[in-house]
Amino acid sequence: MQNKLIVICGFSSSGKDSLSKYISDNHNYQMIISHTSRPIRPNESECNPYHFITRQKFEEMINNNEFIECRTYNTLVNNVSDIWYYGVHKNSIDLSKNNYVVVLDVSGLVKFKKHYKEYITSFFIDVDEQIRRSRCIDRSDFDEVEWNRRYLDDKKKFTDDVIEREVDYVVENYDFDKCVNEILNIINRK
Repeated sequence: MQNKLIVICGFSSSGKDSLSKYISDNHNYQMIISHTSRPIRPNESECNPYHFITRQKFEEMINNNEFIECRTYNTLVNNVSDIWYYGVHKNSIDLSKNNYVVVLDVSGLVKFKKHYKEYITSFFIDVDEQIRRSRCIDRSDFDEVEWNRRYLDDKKKFTDDVIEREVDYVVENYDFDKCVNEILNIINRK
């Protein structure tokens, strides 16, 4: 049987990290841990959910062509602008040994398809903006300016046309257990 690669995409605060962690912890999928230069949030730690590195180190790794995919986000937190990097290292995946789950944006999904198309099943996690905003506020590091920037960026990147063209399935995440079960039912049918 061929190993599988689940790609989870979605708007900010749609539950992508929680879903991927649950699938990894409970269903024989190894979570691909991306690298990031963004600040660590409360309740996060190294490898939960990212490898946290400095911007300088990330830029070195880009120059050394170490990533399958990487992207930047221009942020504004507490009225201070910054650039956050995210990327998946080339050594993160060995499909001859494991099933994997990873959280990516659409551009990351497109890059992954170039390398792993026959292994990928992709999901867009759909959740109403009000619920996503509430979830973000519950994180305790909520920043109104950054939320607005992310909201506009999500709307630009995740147009209906892009979702329809690039993502295999759209799954709603109003009920976490129902969402996980729908993802797993789809994967198990493949």
